[in-house]
Amino acid sequence: MNCITSKEYPIYITPIAGQRYRNQNGNTYVCLTSPIGAKPGRDMTAQFERESDGWLLIAHGVSQYSDGSIVWDFSTNGHWPGGRPKNWPL
Repeated sequence: MNCITSKEYPIYITPIAGQRYRNQNGNTYVCLTSPIGAKPGRDMTAQFERESDGWLLIAHGVSQYSDGSIVWDFSTNGHWPGGRPKNWPL
């Protein structure tokens, strides 16, 4: 359970390739690539994989709350490699 107050704002971070992160949506993501961008912020991107099903995406502007959970400003290129979740069929 997240312990974020309504007044807390996340801080932009530089994601670390190979590191597991818990998203505010409750899913766990692994950072697959070293970030691209000069400094943390909206213009920094990194590729993430959702552990539960292998969904890949490019996260733009990754930020972190004090409880360690992350969010990103937006994502692009979301897809399942091969067109199916890694655990398909269920």
